[in-house]
Amino acid sequence: MLVDFNERNIYHSMTGRNANEEDEEDYDYWQDKIADWASVKIPVYQTAGWSHFHLPGSINAWRRCKSRRKWLRIHRDFEWPDTYTPENLEDLKRFYDRYLKDIHNGWEMTPKVRVDVMDAFDLDHADRRPETSFPLERTQYKKLYGHTLSGFQKPVADSSRGSSVEEMTGDIAMVVIAAANQ
Repeated sequence: MLVDFNERNIYHSMTGRNANEEDEEDYDYWQDKIADWASVKIPVYQTAGWSHFHLPGSINAWRRCKSRRKWLRIHRDFEWPDTYTPENLEDLKRFYDRYLKDIHNGWEMTPKVRVDVMDAFDLDHADRRPETSFPLERTQYKKLYGHTLSGFQKPVADSSRGSSVEEMTGDIAMVVIAAANQ
């Protein structure tokens, strides 16, 4: 019997016995293997890819680590091609030179967060923007509710019926979902 590569190697490696991630024996086994990001106090160079399934984990790990010397670079490309571009290899070398070889090369002047902003029209344009934190300081949080007929909606108060929803207007350029227990 032929077994699909994805089914055999990916699906079964990411779930417990009987396709149950909550298997009690597996749960107990993995508890001491979960990283304690709050105990990380060494310099950190963290990357995250907008198009990669590691995105939430990478960002949450960076946010939770307690090092005051940490940098986050969020890129638009896939992980390996991004890593091996000459520009990014040089960037990583500067970080390593500073913290592994103690070479004072001005690395500390590197923006703490660097974000590739992707175009909305698939024109292959990216803007690399320096930021001071992530989530961005100017982030405006809004609760949005998906609706099958009219797209996204937001709650509004309606004194006559208690509460209802009003259709949200405008285009949504990007939705980022990040869950963190804090």
